[in-house]
Amino acid sequence: MTAAYDRFKKDLVAQGRERLDGFSLDFSGLADEERDHVRQELTTLLNQHDSRAPEALYALDGQASVPQIAAELAATPITHEDFRLAASGVLLEATGDAIYVHSLEDLLLHAKDDGVRNGAAGSLVGALDAPTVDDVLFRALSTEKNETTRTHIASCLLKRFGISLANETRQLWRPFVRSLADGTQAQREKAYAELQNYAKKK
Repeated sequence: MTAAYDRFKKDLVAQGRERLDGFSLDFSGLADEERDHVRQELTTLLNQHDSRAPEALYALDGQASVPQIAAELAATPITHEDFRLAASGVLLEATGDAIYVHSLEDLLLHAKDDGVRNGAAGSLVGALDAPTVDDVLFRALSTEKNETTRTHIASCLLKRFGISLANETRQLWRPFVRSLADGTQAQREKAYAELQNYAKKK
């Protein structure tokens, strides 16, 4: 048994926090027979809408896994929010297809789970060629009830405009995050307009 396979077997039965961390995504050391078994296990998890499966299956098989993940996402009820988030994020990364941008936008605006809305915002940061994302992130700030998630969405919006929130620039942009996350609608609109002007001047 290779170390990669042993690690996968431990991840497979993990509970609690370790389970939430998902699978180790380094499958490079697997023997051929082990790889086949890992693929079977991950396919079973995918069919059960286990949110750990899409990223792991993509790490194992790359583009070859995309049709399988896409088909399962299409057949997944909207109530399986964490799986839809995981699958949409992987498929957006793999394909850049706008359908997965829209899936993540829908989760951001309508998911019941705070963590899913949070994750959707983070996944949308990298959708650089998607013209709707900035406005959807801004719209989500007006409807989001969770303060922590609202702050995260505001930070994601700044990242979309190429603004780093690393330690050396955090103080400079903190008022924008505060206005976007906790300001009145007028304050939000003013901060958003200033961000758009900043992006045009870059």
